[in-house]
Amino acid sequence: MTVKFIKRRKVIFSVITILIFLVFSFTLIKIQGVNGEYYSTLNSFSSTHTLTVEADRGEIIDRNGNPIVHNRSGNEIVFIVGQFPSVAEQETRNKVLLSLIKLMDEKGEHRTDTIPLVLTETGVEFAEKSNLDIKKLKQNLELDSDATAPECFDAAIKKFKLSDYSREDALRIASVCNNMINMDYSSSNPYVFATDVDATTASIIKEKGGYYKGVEINVVSYREYVDSSLAVHVIGPVGAISEEEYELLKDKGYSINDTIGKSGIEQAYESFLRGTNGKLTVTTLSDGTTTKEYTVEPQQGHSVKLTIDNGIQKATEQALEKTILELRKKAENPNNTTIGNVTGGAAVVVNVKTGAILASASYPTYDLATYFSDYASLSTAPNSPLWNRAAMSTYAPGSTFKPLVSLAALQSGTINQYSSVYCQRIYTYYQNRGLTLYCMHAHGSLNVTGAIYESCNCFYYEVGRNLGIRTINEYMEKFGLAKKTGTELAEAVGVMAGPTYRETLGQYWYEADTSQAAIGQSDHMFTILQLANYAATLANGGTRYQLHYVDSILSADGSEVIYSHEPTVVDTVEADEFNFDLVQYGMKLVGTQGVVGNIMRNLPVEVAGKTGSAQVNGQLANGFFISFAPFDDPEIAVAVVIEQAGSGSSVSPVARDIYEYYFVERYAASDEQDENTFLQ
Repeated sequence: MTVKFIKRRKVIFSVITILIFLVFSFTLIKIQGVNGEYYSTLNSFSSTHTLTVEADRGEIIDRNGNPIVHNRSGNEIVFIVGQFPSVAEQETRNKVLLSLIKLMDEKGEHRTDTIPLVLTETGVEFAEKSNLDIKKLKQNLELDSDATAPECFDAAIKKFKLSDYSREDALRIASVCNNMINMDYSSSNPYVFATDVDATTASIIKEKGGYYKGVEINVVSYREYVDSSLAVHVIGPVGAISEEEYELLKDKGYSINDTIGKSGIEQAYESFLRGTNGKLTVTTLSDGTTTKEYTVEPQQGHSVKLTIDNGIQKATEQALEKTILELRKKAENPNNTTIGNVTGGAAVVVNVKTGAILASASYPTYDLATYFSDYASLSTAPNSPLWNRAAMSTYAPGSTFKPLVSLAALQSGTINQYSSVYCQRIYTYYQNRGLTLYCMHAHGSLNVTGAIYESCNCFYYEVGRNLGIRTINEYMEKFGLAKKTGTELAEAVGVMAGPTYRETLGQYWYEADTSQAAIGQSDHMFTILQLANYAATLANGGTRYQLHYVDSILSADGSEVIYSHEPTVVDTVEADEFNFDLVQYGMKLVGTQGVVGNIMRNLPVEVAGKTGSAQVNGQLANGFFISFAPFDDPEIAVAVVIEQAGSGSSVSPVARDIYEYYFVERYAASDEQDENTFLQ
């Protein structure tokens, strides 16, 4: 190696060294000078995370735009990852949790407590009816599936470092820690410790922010009810999403902390009411300063406008409850033999020209505002207040079925307006087969309108036998009985009596069964929604509409109509106008004469109706009343059932009170409001 080559290498090395030095110097100058502020700010960042902000749910309003369900602001307590003590700081976390728990208890606040362990005098036991929670607890504690309650408690003490606490405090802290695991507590999913917290409690936590690090108060919206007892079976509750619901909906953007409609309109129109969630970026600097910025603004859900009228709904609920309580009072009379154990009832009001449901009431009922706190007692209550009797219960319709048989017989030519049947109270046609059928009274000779008014069984035994079950069933199809009405909510189908249904039971259909079916007995089972639509179809001359609860879907500010329901004709009962007139006239006699006529006598309109009663399983008869008014130009149809009321006339006061409100009080209230507006 020559001296010249060695010198050349030294020169090259020196040049490279100088170049490297210049590059580092330039970079340092750039960092400190040109981009100094940027790197300084970047260095001060402690954490940045993005949170999902649940959008306000859309409102639910009645057909006139009056609010039924809207939103109010409230406080929730959440734990933020990166600020709240971590698992590595479990001892500190426990102190904060216990302090919060005691504050909640002191202020009477509700908090989530799902750990399935109960302390007893002798030890620890699993809580009743909590198999899923027990399974999850064992998984969280990494225990075998056959682990006992004491073993779970001991494992929780160890895992969450609670040996220095009393058993009671240890269990309360462990409950929160366990639930934080269940709720997938993470940077993108804060843990909701308590909801709907009073402002005073929230302010205490804010004031002690130095101690309650990572415990934040979020202002969120909660469902608010103008009247939390109104139309509850139609509206339905909103609650925390269940694990099963979350598994089904997580791919649609739901989180484990979301709320969701549980039944009714809240559930059926969840996708419209929910809205679009927002994104909030939270940045925490090293000095503890926190900044928040929306990267996506939350968008409130659409408003759902119902066909329900608040006033008619309230009047219907009050009328139903009033009559049920009066019947229960009468049932206490030791001489009573007709009224049984009046467990509940239902009433539905329908616009006969559109199929819009103006009111749907079920009794007993409950309060949406206290649904979750009362759920344990509601779910086990003897008369099933959570059950929607209007849509989900099915009943043998009794004599309310007779107008259908009358129309079918007239239109088929089986009878005409002059045809008569002689009723001596006993129907003897089947006596040679060992069967005698009866009527309530000996009516003598009756034509069709008289048979409807008198509700003569013998007339319909004979007419039904001659008409045949096939023709009766064809008209049932046309009137939509034992078929869903098409509403947006869950509803039962019911049963159409006849050979087809009997075959499903492995039984035979006899001729006498047709006579029984013609008076609304046999196997018939219909909902009150179906009976209301049936009455509406009789009233309007044969057009059966799809029943519906929803009028339209509106944008949150009401400026845009997203969807509007147009009256939908499902079927048409093809019958001569004259035959409809005969049936309607017979129903007018029911509504304007006799017992029911006396009940309806002070109304400003004529009511057409039909009473009915039907025994089930040896109990005293359920009472039914279907009707429409005004007779000369029908607007609304009303169907009512009260369980074990004894007769149809005994439930007709419900319809009377509804018509009183609709045709009298509603206009009086409107006139008074107009007058007050004018005076202002």
